Amino acid sequence: MVTQEKKRFQEYYTTSSPIMEYMSRMLSPKPGDRILEPSAGQGALIDSTIKSEPRASIDAYELNEESVLHLEEKYAHNDEVSVIHANTLLQRSFGEEEKGSEVYDKIIGNPPYGAWLDYSERSNLKTLFPGMYVNETYGLFLAKCVELLKPGGRLVFIIPETFLTLHRHQNLRRFVLETCTIQEISIFPSAYFPGVNFGYAKLCIITLEKAGILDGLSDHEVSIRYDFSDARELLEGVTFSGTRVLRKQRDIYASADHALHLHSIPGVVELIGSATSRLGDLADCVTGFYSGNDLRFLRHNCPGARSAKRYEQINEESVNFSPSSEEKMLGIAGPRHYVPIRKGGSAEYVTVDKWYMDWSPDAVHHYKTDKKSRYQNSQYYFRSGIGVPMVSSTRIKAALIQEELFDQSIVGVFPRDPRLIPYLLAFLNSATGNTLVRTINPTVNNSANYLKKVPVIIPEDSVLERIDGLVSRVIEELSTAPSLTLLSSVRPEVDSIFRDIYGF
Repeated sequence: MVTQEKKRFQEYYTTSSPIMEYMSRMLSPKPGDRILEPSAGQGALIDSTIKSEPRASIDAYELNEESVLHLEEKYAHNDEVSVIHANTLLQRSFGEEEKGSEVYDKIIGNPPYGAWLDYSERSNLKTLFPGMYVNETYGLFLAKCVELLKPGGRLVFIIPETFLTLHRHQNLRRFVLETCTIQEISIFPSAYFPGVNFGYAKLCIITLEKAGILDGLSDHEVSIRYDFSDARELLEGVTFSGTRVLRKQRDIYASADHALHLHSIPGVVELIGSATSRLGDLADCVTGFYSGNDLRFLRHNCPGARSAKRYEQINEESVNFSPSSEEKMLGIAGPRHYVPIRKGGSAEYVTVDKWYMDWSPDAVHHYKTDKKSRYQNSQYYFRSGIGVPMVSSTRIKAALIQEELFDQSIVGVFPRDPRLIPYLLAFLNSATGNTLVRTINPTVNNSANYLKKVPVIIPEDSVLERIDGLVSRVIEELSTAPSLTLLSSVRPEVDSIFRDIYGF
């Protein structure tokens, strides 16, 4: 288990020569520049900067005491490097002038990703960084360092690419886009950090220059490179085999949540940016229920299902499939006090696994009062809708919620017009739907906030009727006899229909 002390620093280093050389070249240090390394670690970026320009003055900030001792010894004979033992995020003044902003000509860094913060620190950071997501440290380092740049100053950071799209970083993106011109973003696998394995699929190196408020929203074009085959392709003079696109910064700013979406298929990014109707306009997308203690309250009647051995098995004589309105709110008295619950999984269209939740009055009282329980969005309990697993590593899969509970491992999608359920169910199981969801959020987490942003095109009635008939047949057949063969035969037809509707 990773200790809390280690989580506090979350130091991921690379000694990759191409990455170091690329970052120092993009920084373009000049003699006499005042340069900040806000999370100096072992000094790899400092070494690369010194190699590029030994006459620059560098402030090396570092929180980890062991790393500070290492840095002090390493640069003991270099008067141009000052090592400071401090938390950059909480530091109020920098440099001999003791200024809190616009101090440095250049800033280069590899800030900590996901460093652990206690609750008092988070409270303090919320005050220092209003509107920013404080549970993820790299974004705070970026915001802080933009403030520390002089007008015209340049920053080069290596950070997770999730900054480009995640909903929680929308305020950070707006701040950067309004106050800086982004010169280049290079996106590459985290495997380019030799020997390091962590939860971010990709990293990006972002190079930006400090500008005036809203100056970044001119016709300035951002260079974006991705699909690298090797870290050496970062270097000047080496042939780049991947994809390079130019995107106007004002267009990025105008996109939903100021997100930078990338896709090689023509029309995908344009539709995401210009759609007039999105899933959130047509349906409520909400997170489901959690008992707080599933071993105590959850039951099953599907012994072959994943994780079923952990829970007690019951038969349908204990299940109430049609509780009254009062029973839905207060609980069911008597022996038939279990209700169906739709859990996450990999089912398409319909799931046949049978799971049940204790819905006795005592159990419902527990759900409403226990701190570990999540009795949330209860107005959607026992309604018909669509369940999308919160986490899916490959293709998105959606299945019906059929007047039952739905747990927090899925996002419940409840169309305001129930007649759209078959159409949206097919769409979310289609290759087109998968492309849009994955472009909006490249991570494996399909939270409600991202599903709401998916563009939805409603076709003419004849197409809706065709999809309704197809989905009805699939659900009927799968409900009686689950069949991978049936799904394999249906997918191409569904994909073809939505390809005609969307153009990809």
